[in-house]
Amino acid sequence: MAQTTLRDYLQTTEDAISTGRVDDALANCQYILNHFPEALEAQRLLGEIYLAQGKLEDALQTFDWVLTNDPENVMAYCNRALISERMSDYDTALDCYQQAYELSRGNGQIRQIFNQLSQKIGQQGFVFSRAGLSRNGTLSFQPVLIASMPVPVSSSHTGVRASMKRSSNSRKKFFATFLIV
Repeated sequence: MAQTTLRDYLQTTEDAISTGRVDDALANCQYILNHFPEALEAQRLLGEIYLAQGKLEDALQTFDWVLTNDPENVMAYCNRALISERMSDYDTALDCYQQAYELSRGNGQIRQIFNQLSQKIGQQGFVFSRAGLSRNGTLSFQPVLIASMPVPVSSSHTGVRASMKRSSNSRKKFFATFLIV
């Protein structure tokens, strides 16, 4: 008798969701959760099933549970953002997209969705949070450094360029990262 691994069941469930076989996905997910009630991936998939069924409140509660137990789950943040957007809670949607982007370490598609939504509702485009800055390293500071400089950006670039002419190659590379905005 062949055994099916948990990973295989999860993949089968995910495939069922993506092909629109929501009832099959729900049956698989319930089977998994009967045997592994705390399985985070199964809980996340259950949230996706609820989302596919249009059960936004159930999906929201499920993703909140997943994020409580795995606060770095990018997919749960993306799904949570999608639900919030559908419920016209745009501030929460933007917060979730930002968290997802920062945790994903630069997924351009998430950032693009964030910027489209922020433009749609008339808010500022993406800026890293403090946590995102520390999580993503020194290069992530560039928009904040340039945005928070007390002098106009053009004159700060002139100063940096002048400094680059006098500096070594390694300093040139370091300063060049701040000119790319």
